[in-house]
Amino acid sequence: MFVPVTAIATFEGEPPVAFVGRESGNVTKYINAVDLDNSQPRAVGPTISLDGHTGAITGIVAVSADDVYSASTDGTVRQWNAATEVEGKRETRCLQFPGPVRSLAVAGEIVYAGGQDGVLYVASSSAEGPTIATWEGHRDAILSISQLEGIVCTASSDNQVRVWDATGRCQYLLVGHTNRVKFVQLLSATSVLTISSDETTRLWTIGEMVAAAEGGAAAGGAAAPDGGAEDPQAATASSAAVAEALEGGGAPYVPTVRPAAIVAFSEQIQTAVVAGSNTFLGLSNGGLCSINTRDFQRTLADFQARNRAVVSDEKKRVEKDRVERSNKLRLRQRKNVQNKKKELRKAERDEAAAVFAEKLRLFKEQQEENGEEEGNGEEPPQEEELPEDAPLTQEHEDALAAFTAEEERVTLEAIDKLKAAAAARIESVAPIAELVYTSPPESFFKLPFTRHYPSGVQEGVVALSVQGRSAYAGCGGAVRVLNVVPGVTAL
Repeated sequence: MFVPVTAIATFEGEPPVAFVGRESGNVTKYINAVDLDNSQPRAVGPTISLDGHTGAITGIVAVSADDVYSASTDGTVRQWNAATEVEGKRETRCLQFPGPVRSLAVAGEIVYAGGQDGVLYVASSSAEGPTIATWEGHRDAILSISQLEGIVCTASSDNQVRVWDATGRCQYLLVGHTNRVKFVQLLSATSVLTISSDETTRLWTIGEMVAAAEGGAAAGGAAAPDGGAEDPQAATASSAAVAEALEGGGAPYVPTVRPAAIVAFSEQIQTAVVAGSNTFLGLSNGGLCSINTRDFQRTLADFQARNRAVVSDEKKRVEKDRVERSNKLRLRQRKNVQNKKKELRKAERDEAAAVFAEKLRLFKEQQEENGEEEGNGEEPPQEEELPEDAPLTQEHEDALAAFTAEEERVTLEAIDKLKAAAAARIESVAPIAELVYTSPPESFFKLPFTRHYPSGVQEGVVALSVQGRSAYAGCGGAVRVLNVVPGVTAL
């Protein structure tokens, strides 16, 4: 009976080599990785047994074909010399930790060990000897570690992902998963991929975190209040917490980030591994699938660009409409003032005509009373024509000024209402630019960045490594070698 496989690592070569870790604590090096395939009867080539662990193997990192690290629930990380010509003791280094190690990453001389206790142990070598730093923050086991360009990400059973700088300060919490996070991958200095038992994979943008890290503005250590709450409000830290942190009180403030994309899958994912631009996923039904992270990021970028364009176009439309309506209000105001001025001028002419008519009437009455013949005596009054540009009387000037002021008040009030309506409309569409890309589980294998590889077995894939065209899938006590070239399902 085979002992269950718990970890696999491969290293490129002709042929590629493979390291298989089992529940018993044994690590076996296969000189030819193809010999791992138990589905076909074949003669197995030479192997090298790396013995020393007393607990299940939880992670393997092959630095080269002969240099390999292994982590175990026995609380150790061991480095091995797996060269074929070596005789005797192969263990070259043993790091002891307080409890079981659940995940492992290696970057040069630095070893990252994720503890069952939620602590990230960082072991490095110096002139004084090996040192082990502890990065605390998670409240449950660290299940996955990813490191890139001085940034370290850890995924945990506490439903959170923490982003650390090279000094061990937690710069950001990635909050939103509702079950343990099994896998984390730094795609770049600004992009993170995560996979969780909540049956979603999520893409996160951490550009602001990098800026904060470079500026030294953030320090870490505090856990998010609600763990992996799905509530969008969990993505915004309270101003009180920020103020307290800035004043030096309470736990250090750690900003939280919400995902930019949430893709649900229809099968339970048990393990994952990175191979170039693809992340391969081992499924509970024995199959494999892959996510092309470049295409995933491109799909997200296109989605965000379209949404930003929608918001931008709507802003332009709203602003154009506001300006046009404001101009019409101003035009109406000018016309109203002009009409009022004409009205006042007409009133002055009417008043002058009435005065002249009264003078003429009185003149005629006087002539009739005096019995004078027409053409003799006093000349009749002459009507005076008011020029169009004649100044208004002070009374009418005051009336025009009051009317103009009232028109200005009414117009400004209407323009302010237009501005408020435009601002409200722009505010209402602004969230479109921040929409999260989402996809339901039934669409997972129809997405442009996913691919499915059936394995032909029913037992779940619990360990996985990909080298070139081949995927090495640990299913129970056996290993299947699958061809991951599109259109081919097995060797």
